Amino acid sequence: MRKNKAMAEQKVTMKNKVFDLIIFDVDSTLVTVEGLDWLARLKGKEREVADLTKQSMNGLVRLEDVFEKKMNLIRPSYKDLANLGIKYCESIVPGVIEVLAALQFLKKEVFILTGNFDPAVSMLAEYLHILEKNVISNDIYFHEDGRYKGFNNKGPLSINGGKKTILKKMIGRKKIVFVGDGATDVEAKNAVDLFVGFGGVVRRKHVEKNSDVYLSGKSMYPLLSIVLSKKEKQILKDKHRKVKT
Repeated sequence: MRKNKAMAEQKVTMKNKVFDLIIFDVDSTLVTVEGLDWLARLKGKEREVADLTKQSMNGLVRLEDVFEKKMNLIRPSYKDLANLGIKYCESIVPGVIEVLAALQFLKKEVFILTGNFDPAVSMLAEYLHILEKNVISNDIYFHEDGRYKGFNNKGPLSINGGKKTILKKMIGRKKIVFVGDGATDVEAKNAVDLFVGFGGVVRRKHVEKNSDVYLSGKSMYPLLSIVLSKKEKQILKDKHRKVKT
C-alpha cells in the first residue's frame, strides 16, 4: 500500500495537475456488493449471473455478450431496484463517506458513472450527497405496475467501450480522475488524466495490471493522498485542526 501511495504521488507531481472531477464506478467501488449479483440471489439465479459477471469484469468476454443474458435472468422490477438502493446504502466501502466529504469541501466535482440502474443508483447518490446532475447511469424501462420491461441494450453503458465514450466527452478543460474496479472501467483509462483501480472489494488481475495506480486495501482513504495537491492536503489539515479546537 505504501508503495502504491508513493508511486501515485510521484506520478501526480510529475504531471503537475490539480484534478477537478473525481468520477466513481459504483459496484465493488463505492459499495461492497455487485448489484446485479445481489438481485440474482433474490431471484434464485445467483450462480448463472455471478459467472457472467466474473467473465465480463475480468475482461474475458465482451460486456454486450453477457449483459442482456443477465437482465433476462433477473428481470428486476422497480421495487427490486429500490431494495437494491437500500442495500447499496447499507454497504458503503470504508472511507467513502469521509473521502467524498473531503472532495466536496475542496469544491471538487464528484460524479457517479455506472452501468447499473435507477432507482438504486439515485438512492445511493442522494445518500452520499452527490448531485443528481452528476449521476450517469444506465436506462431501464418498467411497465406501469413496476414490472420489468427492458433496458437500453444499445446504450453506451451496456457495451464495451461505453464508459470511455462518455468520459471522452467530459475531458478537456477539466482534469479527471476515474476510480473503478472492473474491465469496463480500466478500458476507459486513456480517456482520463488518471485511472485509479480499486481492489478493496474484488481484486482483479487485469485491472491491477493496467491501472495507473491500484489500491488493494479495503478502504477508500488512500485516494486522497493520490488525487490531492499539497496545498489541498494542507487545507484539509487546517480544517481538521479547527474542528478539534
